[in-house]
Amino acid sequence: MRVEKFYLAEIMADLNKRLGGKSDKILFGFRQKVSPGRLNDFITVIIPRLDGRVQQSGSATIDIACRNKANGMENVPRLQELADSVTSLFPITGKRYALTSPSIVLKGEDGTGFSHWLVMARLKVNVTDSHIY
Repeated sequence: MRVEKFYLAEIMADLNKRLGGKSDKILFGFRQKVSPGRLNDFITVIIPRLDGRVQQSGSATIDIACRNKANGMENVPRLQELADSVTSLFPITGKRYALTSPSIVLKGEDGTGFSHWLVMARLKVNVTDSHIY
């Protein structure tokens, strides 16, 4: 029987360290409910699934969100600043993983006063220490 290890906690801790300080808050998984006036911007890292054996592969989404201006328009300068600060880290490589090939998708306004840009990237995870029993 093969024991497959997934190093998501290790990946999240490393990404939190790398992305820390770029935004008001770094989240993992799915976006939390944001109260008006609490945050001006935040980044959510989403790793939906991994497939594979020794080299697990999948995708990661880094959702960059910024509060809209008072007139309801996107705060494009701040979104661009956040996107540039994230994409400047690529390729992002850690002890067991690599995030490569970033692309940006403009998601738009979410109905809660925030606009989103998504940084989509390829994810490879090295699990050479998984075992067959």
